[in-house]
Amino acid sequence: VGEVKLALTLIAHLKQAIPEHPLVLSTFTSTGLEVARQDNACPSFLMPPDSAIFIHPLLDRLQPANLILIEAELWPGLLRICHKRGVPILLLNGRMSEGSLSHFKKMHPIFPWMAEGLHYFAMRTEADVRRIKKLGMSDCRVGITGNMKYDAVALPSTNGNESDTVIVFGSTRPGDEEPIID
Repeated sequence: VGEVKLALTLIAHLKQAIPEHPLVLSTFTSTGLEVARQDNACPSFLMPPDSAIFIHPLLDRLQPANLILIEAELWPGLLRICHKRGVPILLLNGRMSEGSLSHFKKMHPIFPWMAEGLHYFAMRTEADVRRIKKLGMSDCRVGITGNMKYDAVALPSTNGNESDTVIVFGSTRPGDEEPIID
């Protein structure tokens, strides 16, 4: 669901920047699809299994100009078919955990082939960049862009008073805020 919420934020910005381009959103879970449909930002659908028998008809129907992936949705079939069709692919808010790195290292000769069509890996952190580079991705295709979740946060107004202090708490537990406020 987090990826869908990020995608919806991105879609809102893309609609302003390039209103003439139609956008569609795919999700991998029915919960994500429900969130997407509630927002109603653009047509949305449940992504079919990562198999050529399903991906080819989908791409024939959509005729995508670009494919933007969010976080860690690296599906080999989809990536290879888009690459063969000349569809540019971008990974946004990319993350690569140690577990994912270990998984992809097992298929190390296959990963560069699978990711060949990815034009750019916009990763969240330096650690994510290091991990993706360990899989053979070159410097010119990888960069740190930070976490899109922070880009989507609306900051509170200080009513024009620059001396107002704004404190943001994240991932706190009950009782964490009181000592700081005191």
